[in-house]
Amino acid sequence: MLSNVYLFSWEEKYLLDKEITRRKENFKEKFWTGAIFSFNSENFDIWQIKQALYAGWLFVSKKLILITWLPTDSDTTNKISAEITEKFTDEFISTEGQVPADSLLVFISYKPDKRWRLYKFLEKNATAKSFDKLSGIELKNFVKNELNWLNIDQDTIDYLVVKVGNNLYNIVS
Repeated sequence: MLSNVYLFSWEEKYLLDKEITRRKENFKEKFWTGAIFSFNSENFDIWQIKQALYAGWLFVSKKLILITWLPTDSDTTNKISAEITEKFTDEFISTEGQVPADSLLVFISYKPDKRWRLYKFLEKNATAKSFDKLSGIELKNFVKNELNWLNIDQDTIDYLVVKVGNNLYNIVS
C-alpha cells in the first residue's frame, strides 16, 4: 500500500473542502506555502505534475500535491479530457504509483467513475477517504456544533434543516 498517496471522494463538498483547507493550513504551518502544489482542469499539465512530484525544490523538505478531478468523475465542471487522463494514468501506473517519501499526493474527485483504471489502482493501493452526505441526525448535530455559541433548541434546528435543506454550504451561510 502506498502510504503517501490518498484518494478523497465525496458527495458532500463542504466537508471535503473543509478537510482540504485544514490539511493545507497544517502543511503551510509546518513546511511553507511554496510546498503546496494544486492541479485542476485549468492548470492540468502532466509535465508540471511530474516536476512537482519528482523534482527537488530548494528550501522544501516536504511537498503536498493536490490533483482535483482525477480519477474521472461525472461532474460537469470536470474539463480534463479523457486522452490526457489516460496518458497520466498510464504514466502513474507504470511507476506503480511510487511517489518520493518527501511528497504527499492527494487525488480529489466527486463521485469517481469506478470503471476507470486509475480508480481501481487507487482503491487497491492508496488510502481512500469518502465524505458522504450527512443523515438526518448527523445533519442536526452539525447544525448544533456550528451554532454552539448560540443556545438553540431542537425545534429551531429541525425548522432550519427543513427550510434550508441538506446542503451544508447553505446551512453554514
